[in-house]
Amino acid sequence: MAFAAAAGRGAWAEIAVGTLEQQFEKAHNDLLFVQQRLEEEFDKNYSHDVNPANLLLRIKKSTKQLLSLEGECKKSLIVKQEFIEKTASMVASNRDLIRHMQTMAGLPVTHSEEDFAYSAVQTMINEWNSSIVV
Repeated sequence: MAFAAAAGRGAWAEIAVGTLEQQFEKAHNDLLFVQQRLEEEFDKNYSHDVNPANLLLRIKKSTKQLLSLEGECKKSLIVKQEFIEKTASMVASNRDLIRHMQTMAGLPVTHSEEDFAYSAVQTMINEWNSSIVV
């Protein structure tokens, strides 16, 4: 008797699942029909450039492109910052080397106030660093 009741519940569950599948399929088809009618109405009432459905698609596409571009810009900024830091280090090392060579050659050592090239590079680096908003 318990087996027959369980079998009856299994059949009922299959029927219920089948009915749900049919309802979901009908709802899907109804939504496709509504989508098609809206697209036809938009095409009829609006020019292609002003069609709200097309505008929405363009906005979604632009949003994805903007996110991708933002990621590329961040990568580029990181690489540029690394380049600036390496350049600053090299300029400082070269300046120290020139001062050492001037000392070894018995020449007067160039002081910071007189080293216009070094000062210009340092000014550019400081301007870059102050313009970075992270």
